[in-house]
Amino acid sequence: MSNNSAMNTLPLLESKLLRTEVDPKGGAYLRSLQMKHDGEWKDVFQKGKSLFVMAPYPNRVIGGSFPWQGRSFELNHPHDKDTAIHGVFRYVSWNCSDKSDSKITLNLRSVSNASEFSYPSDYEATLKYSLLENTLRVSLQFKNTGNDALPFGTGPHMYALRHVFGSSGPELKHLGESWFPPEPGDFLPGDSPEPLPEDRQYATSSPWSTDWDHCVGTWGSSAEITWPDVGLSIEVVDRLGNCPYLQIWNTEEQEICALEPQTMVPTKLGDTEACRNLGCILLAPGEEFSAEWDFVFKLSS
Repeated sequence: MSNNSAMNTLPLLESKLLRTEVDPKGGAYLRSLQMKHDGEWKDVFQKGKSLFVMAPYPNRVIGGSFPWQGRSFELNHPHDKDTAIHGVFRYVSWNCSDKSDSKITLNLRSVSNASEFSYPSDYEATLKYSLLENTLRVSLQFKNTGNDALPFGTGPHMYALRHVFGSSGPELKHLGESWFPPEPGDFLPGDSPEPLPEDRQYATSSPWSTDWDHCVGTWGSSAEITWPDVGLSIEVVDRLGNCPYLQIWNTEEQEICALEPQTMVPTKLGDTEACRNLGCILLAPGEEFSAEWDFVFKLSS
């Protein structure tokens, strides 16, 4: 079966303005995100990989291991042993428990994948995708169902097209006040927040430079990408206000850009004081965590 034929069999969600295909068995990915423009459905996010949720941790884990209870916990991530990038959710099969024209609910139990992905404790997750007129809403409920503590972090990973609708390129607006300067020679964040340099400040919508793979803090729970020449903007909103960090990504290497709200600073997974201070959440057995993010699409006339 061709890839196009396989895509046509995926559950489809649709609202007046938005349309998306969901892949429950392929990592709960959104495989497309299209918008009604000039009477036609047109891609706004990258086809094939449009959006997924990072968990039980976001971004990279250096060396594929992290400090845990006085030792090093080895993730043994089968897809990326060096950095175990972006967690587990996008690599495993989810069950669909509810579906309507504009909403879908997916469920995951980690015991189903325990032989492939190791973690300090078992967990269950419920992920909901909803299309509300001009808004994609992503909702996550996560619970530690095991007998041990569990280090946790999450955030949505979008793949917006840099030149959507044939535009000349995006502008960025964010209210971040601090950042974690990357270590020399790579884009891995440092351990201490510093004031954001002037050339990284985008308090008003400005052309987005293509040298971004950085984490900012105190960003105000809302940021926006705008394509002025085609009258499109996407506002990214942390609805529950529990994602204090924002990963900003835009480079010449790929035809995509991203704003990624996150509960923790990338690479800071573990139970040390430094990790806890940089957002790594330690869930006790039975403890739950909820997050919800909106992607609001606006077309000016």
